[in-house]
Amino acid sequence: MIILFCGSDDYRREEKKRSIIAEFRAKPGLAVDSFDLADKENFFRFQDFIKNQSLFEPEKLAILANVFSAGAEEPMSRELARELKEAAKQNSITVLVSERKPTEGFSFLSKKSAKIDVQKFDYLQGRAWEEFVAAKAKECGARMDVPTLKFLTRVYENDTW
Repeated sequence: MIILFCGSDDYRREEKKRSIIAEFRAKPGLAVDSFDLADKENFFRFQDFIKNQSLFEPEKLAILANVFSAGAEEPMSRELARELKEAAKQNSITVLVSERKPTEGFSFLSKKSAKIDVQKFDYLQGRAWEEFVAAKAKECGARMDVPTLKFLTRVYENDTW
């Protein structure tokens, strides 16, 4: 299975990514590893990780970063797309990708299916944005009156960090 978090709201994507990783880490018999694909050596590590089966860790979670940084024509990108398509077919492997937007060679990831879970994290607008800011303030122990909330939502619009 592939889990793709995409969209311009980095903060909420990372927040959701951390919660999914914590959920997976709580499961026994699960191997978890991260791969920053900006370094080509990590691509080979990723291939080894998804292809080698462990007796003690039958399920795997691969967390990928910088998946779409290489051009679609690069051999590594084409090979990565093939690997991701194969990984999507495996029940014992979950690949988590959190990026702004899939590039041309990875457009298959944007199509939600039984084996690909796509969640979009675009910037919140209007009432949803106000509720988000109010909820985050409450988590920090702050209470805001309406004018303060309106001011903060206007000043920090499209900046969830």
